[in-house]
Amino acid sequence: MWKKFCFEGVVFIRETDATARVFCPRPIEWVIEAFERVCLKKGQKDSDVAIVKAGVEFFFPLTWFDPYKMELTIQRVGNRSFDIRGEIFKEEKLAIKVDITFVVSKSSQDFLDSYWDKG
Repeated sequence: MWKKFCFEGVVFIRETDATARVFCPRPIEWVIEAFERVCLKKGQKDSDVAIVKAGVEFFFPLTWFDPYKMELTIQRVGNRSFDIRGEIFKEEKLAIKVDITFVVSKSSQDFLDSYWDKG
């Protein structure tokens, strides 16, 4: 089982649209940035990784200065791919779900063993 990582943040005005709500690309970027923070702790750079698919599902809006908590988990591991799920909560309620599929040039299991902690 892979470890779940948790992050906290706040919505800034630059992340909102004209209705003062978080716009679509930002939650995807939050998840990618959180994933990169996890990888950066290990400091390794021996694998190529690319994003091949990303999706976001909104359950209710986040607006300017809303605090949020994000949980980052590994959802699936294929031979050369893996899925990361970011669940973003506001006041303990799921507000946004992000799913991203990554591919690596070598074994995805080896990549995750190098960068991601076991839970």
